[in-house]
Amino acid sequence: MSPLQILASLAGSAGLMALLALTFGTLERSRLPGWSRSLAAGLMFGFVAVVAMLTPVIVMDQVVIDGRSVIVGLGAAYGGPLAGLVAAVVAALFRYFQIGGPGAFPGTIGIFLAALLGWAWMRFSVAAGRPRFHQMAIGGFVISQQFLVAWIIGPHVAAQMIATVYPLLLLVSVAGAVVLGTLVERERRLIDAERRLEQAALRDSLTGLSNRRDFEQELIRARSGPGGAERSVAMIFLDLDDFKKINDRYGHAAGDEALRVFGGILGRHAAERQTVARIGGEEFAILLPDHDLPEACRLADGVMEALRGARVEYGSAAFSMTASGGVACFSTPLPEVDDMLRAADEALYEAKHGGRDRVVVAAGPVAA
Repeated sequence: MSPLQILASLAGSAGLMALLALTFGTLERSRLPGWSRSLAAGLMFGFVAVVAMLTPVIVMDQVVIDGRSVIVGLGAAYGGPLAGLVAAVVAALFRYFQIGGPGAFPGTIGIFLAALLGWAWMRFSVAAGRPRFHQMAIGGFVISQQFLVAWIIGPHVAAQMIATVYPLLLLVSVAGAVVLGTLVERERRLIDAERRLEQAALRDSLTGLSNRRDFEQELIRARSGPGGAERSVAMIFLDLDDFKKINDRYGHAAGDEALRVFGGILGRHAAERQTVARIGGEEFAILLPDHDLPEACRLADGVMEALRGARVEYGSAAFSMTASGGVACFSTPLPEVDDMLRAADEALYEAKHGGRDRVVVAAGPVAA
């Protein structure tokens, strides 16, 4: 079979490769744990490798080639070691027990070697970034070296096969790596773009903090998360005092700088599991899962003290700020989300209208 015929046969497999890339993208978008995605990806690449073995290209009498090696190798490259191992096991079992023949043992060893070569190529050669066209071609060349297991059959037969079969196998491996690699990389770029958009939708562009949407989602998670009879959720609402006067006197750019300074203070005081958000205008919030009221009050007091000692400098403007705060704490059984938000907001309202630069604790029961 000529190289042109080989390429034509490979082109016929482009639809299968496209489906494989799309399915891989679906797995990467899923919320499954990392090991579950790797396991599923390995089964998927292994199944496609089996399909490739069922539709081989006949090179000469009793000699066929297929895309199993490049598929398993790229499964290891993109899915990781676990995916590569699972794909290799699936393909190797089919090669050894279903196809069989005198080449069963070296063919099986070659499948595992292809997985190892694919993983090593991605791990060591493309560590600095995503593979480009020429790197994919190199990856196909690296994976094709699994053909060296032909020496297991014997030096004379191996030399003959390397001279006659390997050039065509190399062509299939390089072309397959470029085609499938390009399709998978397209999916990965789309996933990255989607995640950047998703992150942007949950962040406040001015301060870099979470926005109201993210804060409410985290509150829902905190409310529905595991806990026990003594579980509690606290939140702090904070609002800069006389922010309109700052904008009117120093300009909106200075007001934006004031918001960034305040957001930085909140971020430095909050712990890892505490969500800090700008929920609107000059209003901020801190969510404290599994914190009690004294802990929330101490954090609020610390933020207020740090804010009193801060000074905003923007251009020729320099000024200090204060804020008002409302603290609410809820114990199991937890109220509805809207009721929790309303309680903290009412405490903030009381602080704003009770003299400002102060913290008020929500009145009334703390449980549903």
